[in-house]
Amino acid sequence: MQIIAEWSIGLSVVAEPYRVPDQPCRFGDDAGTVAVHWAGGAGVPPCSLLEAGQGFVAVRSLADYELYLDGLADCVRRCLPRPLIVLGDFNAYARACGNSRDDPKGVTLLDWAAGPPAH
Repeated sequence: MQIIAEWSIGLSVVAEPYRVPDQPCRFGDDAGTVAVHWAGGAGVPPCSLLEAGQGFVAVRSLADYELYLDGLADCVRRCLPRPLIVLGDFNAYARACGNSRDDPKGVTLLDWAAGPPAH
């Protein structure tokens, strides 16, 4: 995993890792025999865990979620400069919102909300 980080590899699968740290950018199977790691950053959409079991990990790119947020940003821009409240079930978890953990959608949503709407 160290080499993956040092080489800035965007997305990788690691067989028989020494261990799988509990981090939002890594998912491991139930037996600790395989892990998925993504670096994040520009051009690498975050992933979310679909399922993990004995010897397998299934993840999904959050590119669709980011497209959803882009569409929401378009709506926000159309409503400006009027006052606006954005509400919804974003199915995202972030410590900053009172949750016990961060998940990739939560991090993506916080990044989206912290930035100005794109033009």
